Amino acid sequence: MATSVEELVKIFQLVEQNEKKQRNMKPFLRPGSKTFFEHDLKIRMLLRKQETTQNMVELKQTYTCIKKHSSFKQFDQLEKVTLKQMYVNKVHEGKYLEAKIIYEPFIVTAIQTLIEDENGDIETLSIYNLIKDFGDNLKNLLPYGCMVKIKEPFLKTSVYSAEHFSVRVDSPSDLEIVISIPKIIDQDKTALYEKFNYEGNCHFVKKEHRLAVHSYTKALSLKQCAKSFSNRALAYLKLECYQQALIDAEKSVQIEPNEKGYYRMATAWYNMRQFDQSLQQFNKCLGLNGANRDAKVGMEKCLKRIEESKGVFDFKYFIEQSAENLRVDGADFVSDKIEIADVDKKGRGFVAKVDIPKNTLLVASKALSISFDSEFVKKYCLISYNLMNRTANNNSQCKNLFDLIYRMRFDPYLSDQVYSLYAGKKFNQNKLPPNGIIDTERIEAIHTFNSFKSDDLRLLGKSFENSGLWHMPSFFNHSCLPNTYRVHLSDFVFIFTDQDVKQGEEITISYFPINSFEEREKRANFYGFKCHCPVCEEDRNDMVNIKKRAQLFKNMENLKTNLQSKKLLSLIENLKKTYQKRDRFKYDLISPLGFLAFSFLRELNFEKGNDYFKEVISLSRECKDLTTAIKMASEISRTWVMTGDAQEADKWRKSITDIIQLDPALMEHIINSNHMKQNDKI
Repeated sequence: MATSVEELVKIFQLVEQNEKKQRNMKPFLRPGSKTFFEHDLKIRMLLRKQETTQNMVELKQTYTCIKKHSSFKQFDQLEKVTLKQMYVNKVHEGKYLEAKIIYEPFIVTAIQTLIEDENGDIETLSIYNLIKDFGDNLKNLLPYGCMVKIKEPFLKTSVYSAEHFSVRVDSPSDLEIVISIPKIIDQDKTALYEKFNYEGNCHFVKKEHRLAVHSYTKALSLKQCAKSFSNRALAYLKLECYQQALIDAEKSVQIEPNEKGYYRMATAWYNMRQFDQSLQQFNKCLGLNGANRDAKVGMEKCLKRIEESKGVFDFKYFIEQSAENLRVDGADFVSDKIEIADVDKKGRGFVAKVDIPKNTLLVASKALSISFDSEFVKKYCLISYNLMNRTANNNSQCKNLFDLIYRMRFDPYLSDQVYSLYAGKKFNQNKLPPNGIIDTERIEAIHTFNSFKSDDLRLLGKSFENSGLWHMPSFFNHSCLPNTYRVHLSDFVFIFTDQDVKQGEEITISYFPINSFEEREKRANFYGFKCHCPVCEEDRNDMVNIKKRAQLFKNMENLKTNLQSKKLLSLIENLKKTYQKRDRFKYDLISPLGFLAFSFLRELNFEKGNDYFKEVISLSRECKDLTTAIKMASEISRTWVMTGDAQEADKWRKSITDIIQLDPALMEHIINSNHMKQNDKI
């Protein structure tokens, strides 16, 4: 990696020292500008350092020392400010800054460049959350010489040095990149229109989609043409700017109904997951050309998604697709048997509207956004430090947040879903940002409180760390003893009841495993609640024994790598002594008993191994650790196969349906995935 651990520690210590100095520093008038050459020298030194490490995994880190600002105002509500009028460490509310890009942009964690205002003053510009991929062509995004406007600009000191300043932009909705439209005379219009439209086509062929948008925009300033609107819509689709693509495609068909315009409207609606509207536009496209194969395929996909939104799922399709892809095309579903309601002392949560039987599908949800480490860890490592609350995000958490913010800019339906989620006590749920505004601070809080990982059993043990944000699953409250069971298939999650649920009863999921009580308390405190489930209440009355168990578990790590039944039996006997006054929720026995069972298998003592597997199943079911219960039942079945008793093996395989009974394809997947996971361990 490009930076050693020792260097990281030194950098962090330096940042903390500077942050403490700056925390109570009053804003002060910006000193005079450094010269272009001073800025240029500093940038060249930085870029040279990057070049020396270009074949290594690049470390990208950022530090947050102050609340991130997002302007809720429009430019016509603001007054212009110049650099010499600005104060350091101040958000200039009610103002906007206009400046020109005078340096080829480059990226560290933020996009960095130099700007020059109307007075010739120069300053560094740092833009966060504008792109989703560090490999984006920044020259196309911020061309040299283009004008930018920044709402309520924030001039800040560097966390590395109090002598360096930059205009920091955290919200992409605070930045406007001005596309210059040439001044022309009437006679030039037709020729220039053709020139810009041709330029747009050339850029598109080269996959320079942002430059294509710029060229089509210039063409459209001269002539409102169906072809150019349709072309720009396609360029926007390639950039995943779905709302802009929809607007342009609509304008195209309003000027002149055309096959491409309807198809691109349908595609934009589909990617915003509005399948009914997408279906309508695919039908209109086929009305103009019934032989359009892509439109026929699109229509079939819409019909499948609409069926899924009613709760009709082909689980075999989802299993097959998720085996090959980290993201699966599918629709969300919420059962009409549940509703979001106020839950006493918990806020919003799901409750049953009617009695619901065990094994009922309640929610199916595709991640609003998800990131997998495997997609980028060979290129760079991401770390984000928040010095205000002393938290850190890394890799997939950081990348998922970038992706989410990027997509929210261009998908109002996605924005509505994200902003509907809990963001912590300091945000008013009844006061949401205006349409089109990216409130970075709020989105980060939503991501912190609601994101979790896909526990697709095929990914476990393969270093496929990930972080995702799901909409409806985020409304379930936590219980260490939930009444639901989750199945992850890549970026999809299906939530089923794992017991009968009475009308009016709250429906819960587990936010974290039922392991150490101290760890559960810490996680619950992080989310801002205290769990009062039966197992937590028992633990609070059993603190002396919990400490004894923690001491005993210190020897557990050595035993994991050297499975010896005698030593494990001794540990288990000592653990059981701490449970003498407790007749339920003995979750600390699950792991050592499981290892004991495997140790007997290694010693070819299948009978004893299976006996301990059965004990683990009983404890796991009581503690609602159904994944472990299923895994143990699968292992018993597998050991009987190894001994040649197919009848007994089949009996234990079928016993899994007593734990949970779902669609046959889904059950087969769960059983096989548990075998694969355990085989990896053995």
